Amino acid sequence: DLRMVADGVEYEPIANAGGEVWYDKDGEAGQKHRCYVTIHFPTVDYNAAKKISLKQGTAEYRLK
Repeated sequence: DLRMVADGVEYEPIANAGGEVWYDKDGEAGQKHRCYVTIHFPTVDYNAAKKISLKQGTAEYRLK
């Protein structure tokens, strides 16, 4: 149930948006032996938004 919230408006990830999944064998993107994925959301105006966060369940990760 991952959501992006921009100024109180919730957005769902875009299904089949052509994201990438990769395995980081050597730690080039962060930590060795981890899988990474890109998730696409609808476009929001980052500069105009006052608050942007990602929410999953009760956890919230503030981006701006």
